[in-house]
Amino acid sequence: KRKEKEALPKHHEKVEYNSDSRQPAAKHVVLFSPFVQSVTDSADFEKISNCHAAILQSVKLLHHPFNGSVALQCQYCNQGMSSTWTYKKMTEMLPVLVCNHILECQNAPAEVVESMQQHITNILNKSSEIIGELSFGNFLESFLPANGIVEGAIKGDKQLVVMSDDKFKKINGCEMSKRGRHASSSTALIGTKKGKRQDSSSVESSPSAKRPKQLQSVHDEIKIGDMDCQLHYDEGRSMYVGPLDGLPLLTSMLQKEAKYLPPSQKVLLAQLEIFELSPKIMKGASNGSLGLRCQNCVTEKNGCCFMKLTSVNNLARDVLLFGKEHVVRCVTRQKVTKQIHESLVAGEGELSKYCKLLANLYCLEQRHIGGKIHVKFGECPTIPAGYCRPCDIDFRSILRDAETNRMNADTVGEASKVLQKAPAQDELKAPQTPAAVPVAAPVDAM
Repeated sequence: KRKEKEALPKHHEKVEYNSDSRQPAAKHVVLFSPFVQSVTDSADFEKISNCHAAILQSVKLLHHPFNGSVALQCQYCNQGMSSTWTYKKMTEMLPVLVCNHILECQNAPAEVVESMQQHITNILNKSSEIIGELSFGNFLESFLPANGIVEGAIKGDKQLVVMSDDKFKKINGCEMSKRGRHASSSTALIGTKKGKRQDSSSVESSPSAKRPKQLQSVHDEIKIGDMDCQLHYDEGRSMYVGPLDGLPLLTSMLQKEAKYLPPSQKVLLAQLEIFELSPKIMKGASNGSLGLRCQNCVTEKNGCCFMKLTSVNNLARDVLLFGKEHVVRCVTRQKVTKQIHESLVAGEGELSKYCKLLANLYCLEQRHIGGKIHVKFGECPTIPAGYCRPCDIDFRSILRDAETNRMNADTVGEASKVLQKAPAQDELKAPQTPAAVPVAAPVDAM
């Protein structure tokens, strides 16, 4: 083995595998495993030599979910081989690179290692046995484009990239390729922004409405839904990034008022946030309707727990119900289960007062749509100008003024309705006939 390695051409020494090259492949997800398995994947597979067939059966083809760049991994130990490939580089360097790696791979089957020893000898000696009816380069230039893998440019570097599903479907006869057959037999997408992929074992699946029965609430108001989290890759690690449209229930703008809450209820409020529902998240929800959701499982791949707000006045009740039915059993918050139970025992006393101010701060209003109550955002209160130095703003007086103005507006609105029903002044004149005519009582508009 040592002599065979020393005899390698110098231009192959640049791509010798090292442990640091594992990271680039970790950023990618599996597209084909193995690269090519048999004539089922390509009719031309039987035309290439046994050496090149063994090479393609020993590696996985991966691609980056965002920029589409191609990478390769060992089929047996998942070690990465390179993160930048072109047709020419793959044709000239892949056979030697794979043979070198398989000879050292601890997980490769003995028969594969034995065959690779013969293949590497034939490659170095340029034996005619490595030349099939179809050359390795011609096979790649036929197989890769048929599966939507073409040469492109990423940050100015020429390399192989994977087309998105939309572009791939425009290729004539794409359904007959390996990728096309996989796509037709699976609901997973390739090349989408959310990062859904065919091989669910190689990358986290997107959020779905499935959760272990022991953790799922049976209360009909508690739902599980997909919050449309986006898959993000950073330094070889994948993560789901939650939406940023939620409003916290424990906010610094009501810090003084929160001092009157029991510590356990502060812990409960810190787990929740208000967000806008949509028919996509909850069937039958009105656009703009508000709900409560758990901040801890918002990015869970099995879905996030949430509930629709029942009314503005029942905000405290909804918080306690959500804490009882979900937060105490949320898999991500087992350390605070004791505090959540204590918050439920504390009841709605101070929590109701706090939630009333919170509703005013976020301008929550309830509207009747289709015979049901929907909580939505209303008009924001006006904050007076004139602050000339940094200080803590006491929102309580502003919110109480807003509540008083809203109550006065409701009173004036009711009075205006009564005035509209009252008869006009000319209708109050005495009639010419002595018939009895009812006269409206005076109305106090204020």
